[in-house]
Order: sequence, then C-alpha cells, then structure tokens
Amino acid sequence: MLIWLLGKSGAGKTFFAKKITKYLEKKNIKCFHIDGDEFRKYISIDLKYDLKSRYINGLRVFKFCKYLISKKYTVVLSMQSAFRDMQKKNKKNFKKYIQINLTRTRSINKFKRNEKFILGKDIKFSPLKGNLNIQNKIKNTEKNFLLIKKYLNKKI
Repeated sequence: MLIWLLGKSGAGKTFFAKKITKYLEKKNIKCFHIDGDEFRKYISIDLKYDLKSRYINGLRVFKFCKYLISKKYTVVLSMQSAFRDMQKKNKKNFKKYIQINLTRTRSINKFKRNEKFILGKDIKFSPLKGNLNIQNKIKNTEKNFLLIKKYLNKKI
C-alpha cells in the first residue's frame, strides 16, 4: 500500500507521515516512511529543482515505492508534486493507494526572494482530489490526525 501525503511546504506532510508510520507500526504493520526532502538529499542529489528534475525525482521515488511494496512494506510518502499525470498513474499502478492532500491556512515565508522553482509560488500546484483532503491548522493537528486514523482503519 502507498499512502501519499501531498501539499505545499509547511502543510504538515512530514509531521503527519511520521505520526502515521508510528501508528501503523503499533498495529504491527511493516512500513517505511519516505521523506521527499531526504530522498532528494541522498538519492537525487544530482538533480535540480526545475520541472524536468522534479519529474525525474518523482519517477525515482515511485520506483523505490514499488520496490518496497514488493517487499510487503506499506509506504508512507511525504512529498510535493506538481504533476497531476503522476498522481493519475499512481492511482492506476498501485493496487492499494491513498492520497492525502494537505493545505495550510497561512502562507509560510521561508523562501528567499530570489529562489526559483518553488511549488505553489513559481510552479503551479493543483493536485487531483485526494482520498482525504485536509485543511491543516496548527491548533487542529490532533483532530486532523484522528480523521486520518479513522480513514486508514477502514482501508487497512
């Protein structure tokens, strides 16, 4: 199974992915968390942040996901993506697939003015509708995690 948490920077992808991973491990489900930033830092270090590089990185991530799933892992992926076609392919190619879209209520100004290829700033971000679509506010994180757990319990 692939559980993909999708959203702009600061939406809570990694935060919820870590919570989901711990939750699944407590249920004795063999799982593996892939953090998109960490994957890029160690595996796709040769790539830039332009659209072509982002697409190649996405292909690499999903090949690794397929490998882990073939080894009976549930993969929890926290990664941005600007590519609707990649989301469609994943829905088609992964038998068990859950997409959780996270949005945040406030923008995060952690980017430098001259940075380019920022998802949601320079690069359009319009994901397909997810299985769960959560408006994440810091004060609602526990409530939102309960929604995620409730949904996962129906699917696993």
